[in-house]
Amino acid sequence: MCANELNKLYDEEILRVIEGLSHPIRLSIYNLLAEKGEMFTGDIFKLIKGEFGVSSHQTLLNHLNVMQISGIVELERVKNRYKAKLKKMIGIEVKEI
Repeated sequence: MCANELNKLYDEEILRVIEGLSHPIRLSIYNLLAEKGEMFTGDIFKLIKGEFGVSSHQTLLNHLNVMQISGIVELERVKNRYKAKLKKMIGIEVKEI
């Protein structure tokens, strides 16, 4: 694979991660999982529903699905519950030029 192809893959990965974190709810979910590693979705829901006015568990699952497609989290079904696990630690550096 040539350098140009590697750069293109890297750029696509960056775009997926940006999309996965581009909503305040998803960023909050990421921060919770970065701290804890994994959590049941019901526990995440209890923590974010007041902060963001999330009114349903389905809304949370929709956000987690975007994060899963982006490769940031993994959802695992445990009996009748879902557990979200962080798959990637993300570091973003912003520099003034």
